[in-house]
Amino acid sequence: MDAVFSAVGFLMNHINYAAIVTALAHIWEAARRNDRFRSHGGVCDRIEALYQRCVQSLQPLLADMHAQGFSTVLWSSAKLGLDPDAVVPGMTHHLILRLLKLIDVSEEKQRPNAQEAANVLWALATMGHQAAAEMVNAVCLHFARLTQHADAKQRPTAQAAAITLWALASMGHQAAAEVLDSVTTHFAHLVGSPNVKQRPDAQAVSNVVWALGTLKHTPRDVRLLDVFLAYFHVLLRSEDQRTRPVEFHYCLHEAFTIWKGAAASGFGMAEASTKCTADGGLVQLEIKAAGNRTRGSGCAATLPLQAG
Repeated sequence: MDAVFSAVGFLMNHINYAAIVTALAHIWEAARRNDRFRSHGGVCDRIEALYQRCVQSLQPLLADMHAQGFSTVLWSSAKLGLDPDAVVPGMTHHLILRLLKLIDVSEEKQRPNAQEAANVLWALATMGHQAAAEMVNAVCLHFARLTQHADAKQRPTAQAAAITLWALASMGHQAAAEVLDSVTTHFAHLVGSPNVKQRPDAQAVSNVVWALGTLKHTPRDVRLLDVFLAYFHVLLRSEDQRTRPVEFHYCLHEAFTIWKGAAASGFGMAEASTKCTADGGLVQLEIKAAGNRTRGSGCAATLPLQAG
């Protein structure tokens, strides 16, 4: 390996090194699913050695890197279960710091996009890295601003929004209420998107509600709880097995139970019943719940969703 780097190292740039780290992450993902490959002697050691060499080589090149590179290296490190700081002390901090400097540059194409920002937060949460609160807040604020971008293509996907909220909850980071509301509201808009491909899957819905419950955050518009619950029931009734929630997604019941104490909607999945009717290609879902003890009354929500 040393001979290879010595022979071609002068030809390599930050894009090449980041690409190698990303490839290692994908190789490791494949190895985890393949017992025969995973048990092959020395595979893990070789992957880690190559990763370390790439991170070391990236250190003097940070000033030339783009937002995608910073995001990719952090995401790949988290996938590999490896810490850049273990290779180069302070490397993770410098990667984030360089990324933050790109947020306010005049050239929009140089700024981190929504997926890159979400990947950074996911990586920090997965690695258990204790980044400075102001750094996390800066990434969150940038992500929240992108939910209002004039160009719809620049706005976060449902998956990116779910990843962001999950990461904040996993880190125990209480972002500003305005940030959480912006991301949650944007996610709710995607739930009702006429474009089926833009709608979140069951995992994303589960992650969002779990995150809000964990952060004990009640959205400015508490009807969003009704929207998420109704959509989850749509997925439960889907004829497409691929879109139906699997057993893991029933953690939604626990999430709603946690959240309902703070939300005015006040009900969980076990208490809810649904009524579905189709009209003009739209699915009208009426959700009725028994209500909680403190209020002693029911509540209902109707959500139109275009059939997929």
